[in-house]
Amino acid sequence: MGLADVMRRISALFLALVCAGCVAPTPAESPATTTSGPATPQETAASPAASASGTPPTTDPPVATREVSKNGFRLALDLYPLRRAGESALLTARLRVLERPADELVNADDVLSGGGFVDGIQGRTNGFSLVDAPRKVLLRPATADGAELCEPTFHGGWQKGDVYWVSCIFGAPHQATSQITVRAATFGSFDRVPVR
Repeated sequence: MGLADVMRRISALFLALVCAGCVAPTPAESPATTTSGPATPQETAASPAASASGTPPTTDPPVATREVSKNGFRLALDLYPLRRAGESALLTARLRVLERPADELVNADDVLSGGGFVDGIQGRTNGFSLVDAPRKVLLRPATADGAELCEPTFHGGWQKGDVYWVSCIFGAPHQATSQITVRAATFGSFDRVPVR
């Protein structure tokens, strides 16, 4: 399945969640509170998207970029503005493989999994959360069938030049929130990410 097919599935799932009405937290909730969307969508995130070609899912420029290096890999994560759609919001990021070790048996899962950016067993994107510090609200991705609604599922050897577009569905932040902190496992926290 190509990148365009994956992005169409994400768009369909995102619209289904908007129509179903994800539940967003109120400003009075504590930082320990998490919010997930409904657990009954017909589709779940389960498609690979490991192509550097195709149409990107956003025309926005990245608002932040961070690189990590470990075990011979150098990886970059680009974050884009959070987009509202009714009571839901879509987080878009781009993971780029900048360098890989000469040893062909080494896999970037060693760098990204273990409770980090990728679930090492399922291969799913994970580890994203949103923090609205002024309102003391923590948002986690919506879930379906126990899995966070984040694309893509990662399978492959993590070759130099690979580009993975990542999308996660959240309940929308408070209407007055114009910037938010995005926590990305392995890559750390990104402050003042625009909410549009």
